[in-house]
Amino acid sequence: MKKKLCLNLLAALLFFSLSACKKDEQGDSIIPNEEPNGNAQSLYNGVSWDFDVYSWERLDYPDIYHLTFNHYNEDGLKRGEFNIKNVRLSIGSFLLFEIPFGSVDIDTIQKYCDFYPVYSDGDVVGDFYAPIDSSMILTVDQIDTDNRIISGRFWGKMKKKIAEMEYDPTLPDTIIFSEGTYEVKLD
Repeated sequence: MKKKLCLNLLAALLFFSLSACKKDEQGDSIIPNEEPNGNAQSLYNGVSWDFDVYSWERLDYPDIYHLTFNHYNEDGLKRGEFNIKNVRLSIGSFLLFEIPFGSVDIDTIQKYCDFYPVYSDGDVVGDFYAPIDSSMILTVDQIDTDNRIISGRFWGKMKKKIAEMEYDPTLPDTIIFSEGTYEVKLD
């Protein structure tokens, strides 16, 4: 149990330190964005969710972006985080794959995603969810190249990934995002 808690805390620190970042003036480090770069809406297991969307460019691969969709409750506390990795300024429909656990050098062509619920005051993460086979889809339907804004849709199913012990057995084994739309400026 302590090992899983430590892994969850380590993963949370990594995600929270990287969620919503952008390059500094020299382009050699990242600094957190204070404001979201966009917004999204989706049905999450049939319940309407709104998201603040953050983006940041990968420092090691220019023009490849990571997106983080944060959902907050009515009290302003973060309750879910949906991450999409390796988004580019290109129109199309893209399969979202499971992020290889522990891999630092992931493929920059494939798009990856994960989701996890967030508890307490927004700093405790729950069980992680990964796409089921090829069921998660992201589309980029429109691009405003002058302002670096993309918009599109997302939908699909994700399955709970249990490491050694389940963090929250009350959560469903499968979650479904449907009718998702987003618009975000790529920073």
